[in-house]
Amino acid sequence: MSIIFWFFLAQPILGMFLVPKFIFTEKNKVIAYALLLGAFFGYLAYFIDPSPTIDLARYFEKMEMLSHFSLNRFLNYYDLSAQLDLSNWFFFGISKLNDVNLMPLIVMFFVYSSVFYMILDNRKRNDVSNKLLFVQMFIVVSFLSFPGIASNIRNISAFVFFMLGFYLEVYHEKNWKRVIWLYLVAILIHKTAVILILLRVLAYFINKWKSKKILITICLIFLLCSVSIIVVYKIIHVLPIAIPFSSLVDKAYSYATGFGSTDDYMVYIEGSLFMRLQKMFFLIVNLLFLSFFIITKQYKKISQFSNENKTNQFSIFIFLVLILTIGTIPITLPVYWRFSLVTVIYSWSFITKDILKRQNFLIIIMCVCIGGLLYQSLLLAQFTDITQFIFHIFTNNYFSIFFGK
Repeated sequence: MSIIFWFFLAQPILGMFLVPKFIFTEKNKVIAYALLLGAFFGYLAYFIDPSPTIDLARYFEKMEMLSHFSLNRFLNYYDLSAQLDLSNWFFFGISKLNDVNLMPLIVMFFVYSSVFYMILDNRKRNDVSNKLLFVQMFIVVSFLSFPGIASNIRNISAFVFFMLGFYLEVYHEKNWKRVIWLYLVAILIHKTAVILILLRVLAYFINKWKSKKILITICLIFLLCSVSIIVVYKIIHVLPIAIPFSSLVDKAYSYATGFGSTDDYMVYIEGSLFMRLQKMFFLIVNLLFLSFFIITKQYKKISQFSNENKTNQFSIFIFLVLILTIGTIPITLPVYWRFSLVTVIYSWSFITKDILKRQNFLIIIMCVCIGGLLYQSLLLAQFTDITQFIFHIFTNNYFSIFFGK
């Protein structure tokens, strides 16, 4: 481990070539290798010089503004709602370091460390083979859009806080009271995390009621996502009383009906070949995941409700998110992308040894993974100067980031 650590500090790119040799043999160093892998992706994110059209550029501008704010001015500038948004406090804190690029570094470090912690911890608990571990990690690296996360940091950070809490609750048998702070942090970072919490509660009741009819009905509602959102929106706006989370329904309605962004952005999405290919790619990924649920008979297991513990709730939750993701595909705006991150991050739970036994599916997985890496490369080229990005990641290290200025 120490060899990798020093190689990584000196040259992260070359240091990562040593990881496969050790990570497959030292099964007990879960947290250490999760942090190392997270630090690697954080290092890459540091050198993204965002184009003006992506959210990361807007966040950089926001931190440049906040760097001139005192705490008192910060509190007076934002209303109570904005003060409760933890991302504003995060931006404010990072702005005082006078290096806006540390923001994506920290976020990506947290996201990827959390993701790889769940994968490696699952390997340790279930004695997953090295071949299966490689496939699980390769799928995550290929499908978890690195440039997309670097831009859309608030949403993905909120989702990962929730997902880490849910994992600890289920597989480390933590009482929900001990992980509720992770759920609260998720909501305070981005309110869309409420959707995941509602799905988690829904999975609990489906498993408790043991009703296959309810499960099928909810899946049909999710598949007809746009219609369902419009119906719910119409209902709550004719009720004489206020409904909790109505603002979330309003936002969902705006996305479902095509009014969730500017006209220019809508025109771009509808006319962009890349955006159509992106939607097709994530549709293929989620249909592939759905086939895994069927092949490994996980759907049969959760629909029979034979297991009353939280593991079955976990499987039901993933299945619901998977169906919801497919249901959001017809929406013009790329809502499906956010939910796809959930199924990708949790994909280790249904990418099992039974999948590896089917050679045809293994070939399909590898082909789609290569497509995922190509997709990320094309997306990264749109987000930043790819030549400069490659030059910087090979000619710098963590010493130059923290001590070279």
